[in-house]
Amino acid sequence: MSTYTPAGISACDIDVARRNLRKTPPNSPPRPAAKRSPQKQKRVTPRDLELVPVLLCVARVAYVATPRHALELVLLLAACREGSASTTLALPCAATALSAALSTSNLNALRAATIATAAYATAPEQSWKALAAVLAALLALLEAPRSFVWCALAMVLQDAAQIRLTRRVAVPTRAVPTSPIRARAPMLPEPAATDRRGELQLVAQLGALSITHVAMDLWRGTCGLSPMLAARVAPLIAGAALLGTPVDDDADAFLAGVFHVDVNHALLKRLGGYYGAVLLTLLVATRREPIISMLAFVLTRRRLAHVVYWALALVGGVYASANVKLPRIERRKVFHGLVILLFAPSHDDALLGVAFGAAAFLMLAVEEARARRLLSLDDFYGRFLDQRDSSIALTHIYLLMGCALPHGLNLILKNDGADCLVLKLGGVAVLGCGDALACVVGRRFGVQRWPGSQKTYIGSAAFVGGVFAFFLFYKPIFLSRGQLVLDAMVIAILEATVPSVDNLVLPLYFSALALCAVAVDRSQQFPLAELLHDL
Repeated sequence: MSTYTPAGISACDIDVARRNLRKTPPNSPPRPAAKRSPQKQKRVTPRDLELVPVLLCVARVAYVATPRHALELVLLLAACREGSASTTLALPCAATALSAALSTSNLNALRAATIATAAYATAPEQSWKALAAVLAALLALLEAPRSFVWCALAMVLQDAAQIRLTRRVAVPTRAVPTSPIRARAPMLPEPAATDRRGELQLVAQLGALSITHVAMDLWRGTCGLSPMLAARVAPLIAGAALLGTPVDDDADAFLAGVFHVDVNHALLKRLGGYYGAVLLTLLVATRREPIISMLAFVLTRRRLAHVVYWALALVGGVYASANVKLPRIERRKVFHGLVILLFAPSHDDALLGVAFGAAAFLMLAVEEARARRLLSLDDFYGRFLDQRDSSIALTHIYLLMGCALPHGLNLILKNDGADCLVLKLGGVAVLGCGDALACVVGRRFGVQRWPGSQKTYIGSAAFVGGVFAFFLFYKPIFLSRGQLVLDAMVIAILEATVPSVDNLVLPLYFSALALCAVAVDRSQQFPLAELLHDL
């Protein structure tokens, strides 16, 4: 029997097609058409929303800055990596706003170093982003050509600090009980595998710029009061020593030597190194001994009473936070509230600046001793640490730095003839009142959350209300109430979307917005800053 085969189709092709046909029963309904699976929509992440408040802050700073400075900020914004806009633009925005608020150009070299280090730290992968970063650095160097040495120094220090931070902090390490000493060492919570590149980049940039600023003051002979210089130098030395601690705790010989040979000798040697470095710096700059000058500075009736108040408030706050029955995240916010009790009532700016430096030195020294297992504080630290801390804990140091940075910017502004209370207490208001209220209210009453984030809308509203209520007791003069609310709303959105540790980022952006208000006032025909300075 012959089989008819159409032209172009072989009999073998027909047999293969018959075998592939599925058998369907007779009188069966037609098979429905296959439904196409809907395309998955891209999920909104906090990194997508992070650009909104950063763009608002950059636009605000660019409005009061010179066209060249505004162009540098735009180039940095275009060159930053995805998800790192808030950390990359934090210090450049604050430095540009400070430059616009000052009546002199004493800090052009420091601002150029800030732009250069930010451009160097972005490390973009695309060629056009690398070109934007290079153009931003070149514009900053062309404006202050004599600052090339300071920019090079800041970039070298930043690179060294970031390498050590990445090796010491970003790589999580845990003690392995291979010796009796390790067996007694409690384990810290395992850090989450999150990208901390932007956070470490900002910390390294901040440390490098702080050292560069001290070096510039020493070179120019404008270092100021001896206790203030000691308060600036001592934390930098302690931070450098902390980054020199062992990366892992597997040096059994080192631990055995510390615990069984001479613990006091190791501690005295380390403290002697701190004191020697600070003494050498102060003798070169001011020809004064640090301990005697510090005692002469503090031992007055009013300042001594203030120090006693700080000690009592600190002991009471730590005891209350350690014994209160709250979730860990809310227990951490007790320290934010303690910040208000410590720093808000202070009216002595010089004493407050020295206190910030002394507290930072003590925190870094204690953390170094804990990292070297010279002090056993893991049981106490374990009540407050979370996944953002690794083998060394830095979040409590970030809280102190977030309060100290706006105060330091206000001291620079005050030396130029203006004093902004919103800037001076900006870190205390944002972290002590706004951030704490946002956490507590958002966790207890929040329902609707920001897209892709755990932060709630009602928590952000509590942030704005807390910052506004804080400044109602102080009646700021440079910012109207409406402008203060708008600035607090921008920082609240940033707090809800920033992926890194917000204790550093939020005060810097709030300081930039406060400095913009001072710059606008100084651009008037009869500035209020000069009038208050004359009075």
